[in-house]
Amino acid sequence: MRPTRAMRSLLMLAPLVLPSVARAQRYWHDEQGRNALRIDFGKPFLKGEGDSWLTGAILPSMSIRAGEGIRVEADVPFMRAGYDFGGTVGDKSSFRVGNPYIGLRIGDDTKMWSGTLGFRVPLNAKPDTPIASRTVSVGTLTTFDEYEAYESNTMTVRTNMEARWVSANHVLLGAKAGPSVLITTDGNPQAQTDIFFDYGGRLGYESEGSQFTVALTGRYLVTPADRKFERCQDSGCSVQRFHHAATGTVELRYGTLRPRLSLRIPFNKDIRDITGGILTVGLSVAR
Repeated sequence: MRPTRAMRSLLMLAPLVLPSVARAQRYWHDEQGRNALRIDFGKPFLKGEGDSWLTGAILPSMSIRAGEGIRVEADVPFMRAGYDFGGTVGDKSSFRVGNPYIGLRIGDDTKMWSGTLGFRVPLNAKPDTPIASRTVSVGTLTTFDEYEAYESNTMTVRTNMEARWVSANHVLLGAKAGPSVLITTDGNPQAQTDIFFDYGGRLGYESEGSQFTVALTGRYLVTPADRKFERCQDSGCSVQRFHHAATGTVELRYGTLRPRLSLRIPFNKDIRDITGGILTVGLSVAR
């Protein structure tokens, strides 16, 4: 299928932005023909004891049509952790704001192809207490393949292309891929800019009243070792350049309301040692 004029504009713009240095707030675009306001609560099943039940991340987001073939997408991530440190410290809790996202999706909703170009603003400052550090860790675990949404002192530039196809018998196929550039903003002259390549595919069923999908997503670290992907042992450090996860999602569509439930299972041992999975409950109002 030939790209539209808007898509060609995005393809020309992306090379100008990336050398100078954005998956959107929802991994997949499923709001064809609608504006949507959404909220999601993600809870990682953390291993060990001490974490309160209301430990996780909250993500309000939106996807609004701004013109023919153009959407504005945005989110503001929040994270919350409660933990019993024991001893004289006892129970502590913290609530923090992550790094907001703003971007454009370009492509006609009736066509197979669309693309995004967006930025995460480095609003989350470096934590200065143990509970604040744990809160940031909870946020990054909840969305480990977009941990920069909750990482401190990090600006992100992100772009991708997505293909979406639904057959006459409601079979849904999708794929997407693109780079993410993470830039440290803490003033450290030796800080490294990290480049990741994000990719994913999905298969499912979509009708007017429901959607059921299973997806495999991944992320590859293009640049040299990043501290988020190192496992250090007595013999030294090994870099985890690939991270993969499987996600199952169910969404029901009652008119303008779209409740959903998803479960994400990480494949990599470094993440599975901390959490066995992430359960997300969400609701969209789409018109």
